[in-house]
Parts: sequence; structure tokens; C-alpha cells
Amino acid sequence: KEAQPGHAVTRSRGHAVTRSPGQLDGTSADALCARRRAALDRLGSRWALLAIGVLAAAPLRLTALRRQLGKVSQRMLTLTLRRLERDGLVDRVVSNAVPPQLAHALTALGQSFHQAVQPVLDWVQQHEAAMARAR
Repeated sequence: KEAQPGHAVTRSRGHAVTRSPGQLDGTSADALCARRRAALDRLGSRWALLAIGVLAAAPLRLTALRRQLGKVSQRMLTLTLRRLERDGLVDRVVSNAVPPQLAHALTALGQSFHQAVQPVLDWVQQHEAAMARAR
């Protein structure tokens, strides 16, 4: 049996078994699936995707970001930004102004994620009227 790139073939009871990179360290398929599902839940949430889309243009203060997003509560936006910061997609940027001002900006990882989801955001924008009519 030939392995796909990044995968390994091992022998188990005389049979060839293909393992993905995550499984090579002994991680079970269920654990990998659970971790990926949790990451997708965090990154795929409505406010996370919209915040990443808005922050891709420029760093923004919380109030400006909230204004652009619309009906998000301050609590939900704060929780979303904290999760994105914990996952390494968003950074807090403190200015040297007096008083100091706090803004949020995408990290390199956040910019990479934005490039991956931008086609989905574009598709939604192009088809939201058709989806509304279908309802």
C-alpha cells in the first residue's frame, strides 16, 4: 500500500495501515476529529468570520469594529475577540497616544485564515439575496 504525501504506512497484524500525520504520534482518529471540530466551531462562528473579514482591511478599536459588524453585543464581540486572540489570529495593538488606545489587528495567522475564507465571504455576499428569496 502506498502512502499519500505526509502520511505513513505501518504494519499492524500483517496488514498495511495508512496513518495521517496526527496519528503518527499515537493520537486517535476520534481525538483528532474532536480537536478539529472544536477549532472549526470557534473559527466558523458567525461573529468570528465577520470580525476577521472586517479586520482584514485595517486594525480597529472595539467600538469601530462593533459599529461595522452591526447587531453584535459588546459582550459577544469581546468573547469572540478573546477566542481569536487565544487561537493566535488576532492581536491587541496599543497605540502611543495619550491616553493609550487599544485596537485589534489580524496576525499573520489571521491574515492566512482570512485569505482562506475570503472566497466563502464573497460567495455569501453574491448569493445572499437568492438565499433570502429561497426562504
